[in-house]
Amino acid sequence: MHLPAIYFALSDIPKTFHTKQTGYLYGAFKNEGHPYPALAFLRSDGHVDLFQRVVKTLCENSKDA
Repeated sequence: MHLPAIYFALSDIPKTFHTKQTGYLYGAFKNEGHPYPALAFLRSDGHVDLFQRVVKTLCENSKDA
């Protein structure tokens, strides 16, 4: 179940959603105990960008190992 949340956060979909929609998903993680950490980054476009940059950096670094 983590993969849909990760794919969602890695795509540009959150940037096209209304803030109420992404806010609901963020609230589901924070307040309702959903165990999908990728949802924590949906509260703003800046956080989505951060998540995407970190995953990209981790993927690049894993190729070097």
